[in-house]
Amino acid sequence: MLNQWKNGDEGSLVDLRLVAQHYYCNEMRKLIFNRRYLGEGKADVGLSFEEEEYVDAIFACVTNLYSFCISNYLPFFRGLDLEGHEKIVEDSTSVLEKYNNPIIDDKIQQWRDGKKHEPQDLLDVFVSLTDDDDSPLLSTGEIKAQVNEITIAAVDNPSNALEWAFAEMLNNRKMLKMAKEELDNVVVKD
Repeated sequence: MLNQWKNGDEGSLVDLRLVAQHYYCNEMRKLIFNRRYLGEGKADVGLSFEEEEYVDAIFACVTNLYSFCISNYLPFFRGLDLEGHEKIVEDSTSVLEKYNNPIIDDKIQQWRDGKKHEPQDLLDVFVSLTDDDDSPLLSTGEIKAQVNEITIAAVDNPSNALEWAFAEMLNNRKMLKMAKEELDNVVVKD
Protein backbone atom coordinates (compact mmCIF):
# COMPACT_ATOMS: atom_id res chain seq x y z
CA MET A 1 0.00 0.00 0.00
CA LEU A 2 2.83 2.37 0.86
CA ASN A 3 4.53 1.60 -2.46
CA GLN A 4 1.27 2.27 -4.33
CA TRP A 5 1.04 5.64 -2.65
CA LYS A 6 4.74 6.53 -3.04
CA ASN A 7 5.00 5.46 -6.68
CA GLY A 8 1.88 7.32 -7.77
CA ASP A 9 1.38 11.01 -8.34
CA GLU A 10 1.00 13.37 -5.42
CA GLY A 11 -2.24 12.53 -3.65
CA SER A 12 -2.32 9.06 -5.17
CA LEU A 13 -5.28 6.89 -4.41
CA VAL A 14 -4.94 3.49 -2.82
CA ASP A 15 -7.70 0.94 -3.34
CA LEU A 16 -8.41 0.14 0.31
CA ARG A 17 -10.79 -2.69 -0.56
CA LEU A 18 -8.12 -4.46 -2.60
CA VAL A 19 -5.44 -3.88 0.04
CA ALA A 20 -7.71 -5.17 2.83
CA GLN A 21 -8.70 -8.25 0.84
CA HIS A 22 -5.09 -9.14 0.09
CA TYR A 23 -3.96 -8.41 3.64
CA TYR A 24 -6.56 -10.70 5.22
CA CYS A 25 -5.96 -13.36 2.60
CA ASN A 26 -2.25 -13.27 3.46
CA GLU A 27 -3.09 -13.54 7.16
CA MET A 28 -5.32 -16.56 6.56
CA ARG A 29 -2.60 -18.26 4.51
CA LYS A 30 -0.18 -17.61 7.37
CA LEU A 31 -2.57 -19.22 9.87
CA ILE A 32 -3.41 -22.18 7.66
CA PHE A 33 -0.16 -22.84 5.74
CA ASN A 34 2.45 -20.94 7.78
CA ARG A 35 3.26 -18.85 4.70
CA ARG A 36 1.79 -15.58 3.54
CA TYR A 37 2.58 -15.12 -0.10
CA LEU A 38 2.18 -16.86 -3.42
CA GLY A 39 4.62 -16.16 -6.25
CA GLU A 40 7.27 -13.48 -6.49
CA GLY A 41 5.25 -10.27 -6.52
CA LYS A 42 5.56 -7.18 -8.67
CA ALA A 43 7.94 -4.34 -7.93
CA ASP A 44 5.37 -1.54 -7.69
CA VAL A 45 2.43 -3.14 -5.87
CA GLY A 46 3.98 -6.28 -4.47
CA LEU A 47 1.07 -8.49 -5.53
CA SER A 48 1.90 -11.43 -7.72
CA PHE A 49 -0.31 -12.75 -10.48
CA GLU A 50 -0.92 -15.81 -8.29
CA GLU A 51 -2.12 -13.71 -5.37
CA GLU A 52 -4.43 -11.66 -7.56
CA GLU A 53 -5.88 -14.82 -9.08
CA TYR A 54 -6.27 -16.43 -5.64
CA VAL A 55 -8.04 -13.47 -4.03
CA ASP A 56 -10.25 -12.95 -7.09
CA ALA A 57 -11.27 -16.62 -6.86
CA ILE A 58 -12.15 -16.28 -3.17
CA PHE A 59 -14.36 -13.27 -3.76
CA ALA A 60 -15.95 -14.82 -6.86
CA CYS A 61 -16.95 -17.74 -4.61
CA VAL A 62 -18.26 -15.41 -1.92
CA THR A 63 -20.27 -13.41 -4.42
CA ASN A 64 -21.79 -16.38 -6.24
CA LEU A 65 -22.30 -18.94 -3.48
CA TYR A 66 -25.07 -16.92 -1.87
CA SER A 67 -26.51 -15.25 -4.94
CA PHE A 68 -30.14 -15.56 -5.90
CA CYS A 69 -30.67 -18.71 -7.90
CA ILE A 70 -34.03 -19.61 -9.41
CA SER A 71 -33.33 -23.34 -9.03
CA ASN A 72 -33.39 -22.91 -5.25
CA TYR A 73 -37.08 -22.12 -5.59
CA LEU A 74 -37.96 -24.19 -8.65
CA PRO A 75 -35.98 -27.43 -8.23
CA PHE A 76 -36.70 -28.71 -11.74
CA PHE A 77 -34.21 -26.07 -13.01
CA ARG A 78 -31.35 -27.65 -11.02
CA GLY A 79 -28.44 -28.67 -13.19
CA LEU A 80 -29.23 -26.13 -15.90
CA ASP A 81 -27.17 -23.39 -14.19
CA LEU A 82 -29.37 -20.67 -15.65
CA GLU A 83 -27.58 -17.82 -13.87
CA GLY A 84 -24.08 -19.27 -14.40
CA HIS A 85 -23.26 -19.29 -10.66
CA GLU A 86 -22.31 -22.97 -10.58
CA LYS A 87 -19.75 -22.56 -13.36
CA ILE A 88 -18.19 -19.50 -11.69
CA VAL A 89 -17.95 -21.27 -8.32
CA GLU A 90 -16.48 -24.39 -9.95
CA ASP A 91 -13.87 -22.32 -11.78
CA SER A 92 -13.04 -20.34 -8.65
CA THR A 93 -12.77 -23.47 -6.54
CA SER A 94 -10.41 -25.02 -9.07
CA VAL A 95 -8.16 -21.93 -8.78
CA LEU A 96 -8.10 -22.28 -4.98
CA GLU A 97 -7.35 -25.98 -5.29
CA LYS A 98 -4.57 -25.28 -7.79
CA TYR A 99 -2.71 -23.34 -5.10
CA ASN A 100 -3.90 -25.09 -1.91
CA ASN A 101 -3.76 -28.77 -2.87
CA PRO A 102 0.00 -29.05 -3.56
CA ILE A 103 0.73 -27.45 -0.19
CA ILE A 104 -1.76 -29.74 1.56
CA ASP A 105 -0.46 -32.87 -0.21
CA ASP A 106 3.14 -31.95 0.64
CA LYS A 107 2.26 -31.35 4.30
CA ILE A 108 0.40 -34.68 4.57
CA GLN A 109 3.38 -36.47 3.03
CA GLN A 110 5.76 -34.80 5.53
CA TRP A 111 3.66 -36.10 8.42
CA ARG A 112 3.47 -39.61 6.89
CA ASP A 113 7.25 -39.69 6.32
CA GLY A 114 7.87 -38.61 9.92
CA LYS A 115 9.54 -35.34 8.90
CA LYS A 116 7.04 -33.34 10.98
CA HIS A 117 6.18 -34.03 14.59
CA GLU A 118 4.79 -30.78 15.99
CA PRO A 119 1.95 -28.68 14.54
CA GLN A 120 3.04 -25.23 13.35
CA ASP A 121 -0.17 -24.13 11.64
CA LEU A 122 -3.82 -25.06 11.27
CA LEU A 123 -3.07 -27.46 8.42
CA ASP A 124 -0.66 -29.34 10.68
CA VAL A 125 -3.41 -29.60 13.28
CA PHE A 126 -5.83 -31.06 10.71
CA VAL A 127 -3.24 -33.56 9.47
CA SER A 128 -2.10 -34.61 12.94
CA LEU A 129 -5.58 -35.29 14.34
CA THR A 130 -5.96 -38.98 15.14
CA ASP A 131 -8.60 -41.19 16.67
CA ASP A 132 -8.11 -43.66 19.53
CA ASP A 133 -6.41 -46.16 17.19
CA ASP A 134 -3.90 -43.53 15.91
CA SER A 135 -5.62 -43.48 12.52
CA PRO A 136 -6.01 -40.10 10.82
CA LEU A 137 -9.25 -38.48 11.89
CA LEU A 138 -9.67 -36.53 8.64
CA SER A 139 -9.18 -37.82 5.11
CA THR A 140 -7.18 -35.85 2.56
CA GLY A 141 -10.42 -34.78 0.87
CA GLU A 142 -11.88 -33.57 4.16
CA ILE A 143 -8.76 -31.57 4.96
CA LYS A 144 -8.82 -29.93 1.52
CA ALA A 145 -12.51 -29.11 1.89
CA GLN A 146 -11.96 -27.59 5.36
CA VAL A 147 -9.09 -25.45 4.11
CA ASN A 148 -11.19 -24.13 1.21
CA GLU A 149 -14.14 -23.47 3.53
CA ILE A 150 -12.04 -21.58 6.07
CA THR A 151 -10.26 -19.59 3.37
CA ILE A 152 -13.52 -18.49 1.75
CA ALA A 153 -15.31 -17.79 5.03
CA ALA A 154 -12.56 -15.93 6.84
CA VAL A 155 -11.43 -13.34 4.31
CA ASP A 156 -14.63 -11.52 3.38
CA ASN A 157 -15.91 -10.24 6.74
CA PRO A 158 -12.65 -8.79 8.15
CA SER A 159 -11.85 -6.97 4.91
CA ASN A 160 -15.38 -5.51 4.82
CA ALA A 161 -15.11 -4.47 8.48
CA LEU A 162 -11.82 -2.66 7.82
CA GLU A 163 -13.29 -0.86 4.84
CA TRP A 164 -16.32 0.25 6.88
CA ALA A 165 -14.08 1.36 9.76
CA PHE A 166 -12.10 3.60 7.41
CA ALA A 167 -15.31 4.97 5.91
CA GLU A 168 -16.60 5.82 9.39
CA MET A 169 -13.30 7.49 10.29
CA LEU A 170 -13.51 9.64 7.17
CA ASN A 171 -16.95 10.76 8.33
CA ASN A 172 -15.70 11.46 11.85
CA ARG A 173 -12.60 13.67 11.64
CA LYS A 174 -11.98 13.53 15.40
CA MET A 175 -11.80 9.73 15.33
CA LEU A 176 -9.55 9.86 12.25
CA LYS A 177 -7.19 12.27 13.99
CA MET A 178 -7.03 10.03 17.08
CA ALA A 179 -6.29 6.96 14.94
CA LYS A 180 -3.57 8.85 13.03
CA GLU A 181 -1.97 10.02 16.28
CA GLU A 182 -2.02 6.50 17.69
CA LEU A 183 -0.39 5.11 14.53
CA ASP A 184 2.23 7.86 14.58
CA ASN A 185 3.04 7.06 18.21
CA VAL A 186 3.12 3.28 17.85
CA VAL A 187 4.39 2.73 14.30
CA VAL A 188 6.30 6.03 13.93
CA LYS A 189 5.98 8.18 10.82
CA ASP A 190 8.86 6.66 8.85
